[in-house]
Amino acid sequence: MMLMNATLSKAFWDVVRPLHRPLTTLLRKRLGREYMRHPEMELPPAWDATQLEVERRLHRYLHVSADQIRNVVIVGANYADEIPRLRQTYPNSKFLCFEPS
Repeated sequence: MMLMNATLSKAFWDVVRPLHRPLTTLLRKRLGREYMRHPEMELPPAWDATQLEVERRLHRYLHVSADQIRNVVIVGANYADEIPRLRQTYPNSKFLCFEPS
């Protein structure tokens, strides 16, 4: 019985494989090419990921509560895009920002 099933299975795949293989190869190539372009696969640049991590967890790195942080000095503020995000996380803080030239 088992030998018959194995023989049938082999016969089935011997017939199907010539039709199946070109289609799946084409699909794998097509989908694989577009895989990295999918929006969910786009990772932020390393500096952005690090910036956001520090903004969210600065108080944990300093071992204090978010309310205890009163002053934040940012050197390299450029456009100071992080200020609105930091204000939400650290509402009692004052910000002193510099952009060296």
